[in-house]
Amino acid sequence: MALLQYQTTINMRKAVQPIALLTAGLAILFGGLVGCQEEIRRYQVPRVEKPAKRMIAAIIPREDRTWYVKVIAPASELEAHAQTIEAFIQSLQFPGTEPIRWTLPDGWHLSVEKKAMRYATLRIGSPTGPELTISFGSGLQAADVLANVNRWRGQLDLDPITRAELPKYTRIVMVAQQPATLVDLRSDAKQSITVEEPQYTLPAGWVQTGGQAGFRYATFIVKDGDQSAETTLTPLAGTAGTLLDNVNRWREQLKLPTIDEAELVKQTRTIASSAGSAKYFDLGQPESAGSTRQRMLVAVIQRPEKTWFVKMTGPFDLLERQKGAFEAFVATLRFTKTGAE
Repeated sequence: MALLQYQTTINMRKAVQPIALLTAGLAILFGGLVGCQEEIRRYQVPRVEKPAKRMIAAIIPREDRTWYVKVIAPASELEAHAQTIEAFIQSLQFPGTEPIRWTLPDGWHLSVEKKAMRYATLRIGSPTGPELTISFGSGLQAADVLANVNRWRGQLDLDPITRAELPKYTRIVMVAQQPATLVDLRSDAKQSITVEEPQYTLPAGWVQTGGQAGFRYATFIVKDGDQSAETTLTPLAGTAGTLLDNVNRWREQLKLPTIDEAELVKQTRTIASSAGSAKYFDLGQPESAGSTRQRMLVAVIQRPEKTWFVKMTGPFDLLERQKGAFEAFVATLRFTKTGAE
């Protein structure tokens, strides 16, 4: 019996100790609150406005993958480097085997830091300057301009846009003698831009297919029996390379030999359009090509900001029948300026 009373006493003491400690703690807490006479003060912290950011990027589709160049920094800091960044992008060369090549501007530094999913990282202006990255992706989605632009807009807390709005934020430049898309975005959202929109009259039988895709502004199809031909309307920035380079690129597509400047002069015609005179080329495969003989009609119209290319491709004899319609279509081309924010 004595042993039982002793154990009970011990257990009660153990139970009382935590309660006593809790009671003492509460007394100290409330006593401190009662004894504290200092006034509770409110402070107003000034709102810090985030500086506007700017992103300059490029989407460069190649045969096996799509390359991306991207730099994002405060808009005020990037302004002085914008032209140099574009020149760097246009200096990129893809020899077919890595490494890719470029011309490093004065003051730029190649970072030794390695990061996942990046081919290279460069610093603009100084070792601690804005970071420019070169990376790549594969597949059709990787080359989708709208998908990439909206992904980047999300990084700047901007709302997504539609495909029709792409010309406000993108333009075409030539990289390694092929078209690439240059993207310019700002986090302050509003950009006042004047865009030239083409107007035209479609010939009988021509049907516009889909909307804008890739570098094309519009695509048209005409059918005659079991034959069909495609006409594309494509804007590229500036002069989009030399006329000779472009003509030789089209000739290569038809497996024709390249020509020199003297021959170019002989093969260049000029036709009138409502947007000004156009350089006109009629390129066709020889009769030895047989039943698959192809032909290409191309009109080149130089505008203040862009060069517009109208190109029709298809079977040789179908283009012979459509040649008048193609020239009439080019003659109706005109451009109206639209302002956008």
